[in-house]
Amino acid sequence: MEVNELANFFFKELHLQMGHQSLYRIHKLIKERLVIKKIRGKLIKKIIRKINSKILECDICRSNNTLKKNSYHRPKPGIIECLCIDFCKILEGKWGEKVLCGILDRFSKYIKFYAIRKTSYSIQKILRECTYGASYEHHNSEIERAFRTVRAIYKKLPIKSKNVQKNLNKVAHIINTAEHKYLQCSPNTLVLRYNPRLRADNLMNLKINNDSQGEKFNELQYVLEKWKDRPSYPVNSEFNEEQTVYFCRYKVHPKTEKGKILYKNKDVTKIQLDRTNDKRQCNWTSNAKMKPAFVNNKEE
Repeated sequence: MEVNELANFFFKELHLQMGHQSLYRIHKLIKERLVIKKIRGKLIKKIIRKINSKILECDICRSNNTLKKNSYHRPKPGIIECLCIDFCKILEGKWGEKVLCGILDRFSKYIKFYAIRKTSYSIQKILRECTYGASYEHHNSEIERAFRTVRAIYKKLPIKSKNVQKNLNKVAHIINTAEHKYLQCSPNTLVLRYNPRLRADNLMNLKINNDSQGEKFNELQYVLEKWKDRPSYPVNSEFNEEQTVYFCRYKVHPKTEKGKILYKNKDVTKIQLDRTNDKRQCNWTSNAKMKPAFVNNKEE
């Protein structure tokens, strides 16, 4: 039999009579029957190609749309489902490495962090494979930005306890509630560059102006770059009394008896521990109203 006759025979027998099966499902059967008829090598490939072209030209398959594989469709997340999860490691000095599980709720724009053991790889695997409740996306840009923010704040915590979870709760509180003096925004608004589109918004036909959010973010970025380029020492800084000056790393620093560096600039005062190089002011303030140090409140 010729190649065209064999292709027509297997097309009718395996495709039409078996309920319009795809080539992926009948590929093995075609090979087995051709081997029985002592046809091997390049002839098998030619016959399979012709069968494939005939399946593509089948009118019933085109009408049923069974030729093309449906693209993976993920439904738009709801209120509880709008989460991003990822894992990272931090060094804890004496206490060794710790694995962090970060969860970012894109609906409420709040971040949570949990310290887990190294041996909990099975838990990580379950969370990564699970698609119910938390849509895990590997290397999600938002959670990666959140982890970079966590590492930066975690290093500058003035007092660290042995309980890593308490430290993480402090960091998460700062990220969620702190407000910048000049930018007037919280770190989690910088992590999330846009308002997430939720299922409730689609049902209610609510319009979210993400363009305005983008303009605001660009303005914040411009202000942030200018703020980063400011001089290392505050312009209107005044050192407190009873401070001794010492020489450290080719620069002069003021030092108190307790070994803390104090800077005072109008309403902002920064207290910095030893063995640190960053002399810039910390302009993030939490919800709790903190009064500047060394100021006599005569009004009260």
